[in-house]
Amino acid sequence: MVVWRPALSDTPRCLASHRSVPEELFHASLEILDLSYNQFTHFPDFPPQANSSVRHLDLSFNQIRSLRSSELMTLTSLLRLNLAGNRSAVS
Repeated sequence: MVVWRPALSDTPRCLASHRSVPEELFHASLEILDLSYNQFTHFPDFPPQANSSVRHLDLSFNQIRSLRSSELMTLTSLLRLNLAGNRSAVS
């Protein structure tokens, strides 16, 4: 199992300038992805390899305001989603 959580010293820590999560973060065994505190305003796009590997996704304390259920359905292995600290509504 691989966990990716950016260290506080990562530069840049904020991925909000990207609409999608960089593909180089993913490989077949990535299961836990912590993207908290990144100022995302939308649910990020994930590369295809993330769809079957990510089980736990932390998007807490971003600025996500809305979330379509279709966006979640692409992450077929997702078991846990943390959206705490956002002002999101699922549609």
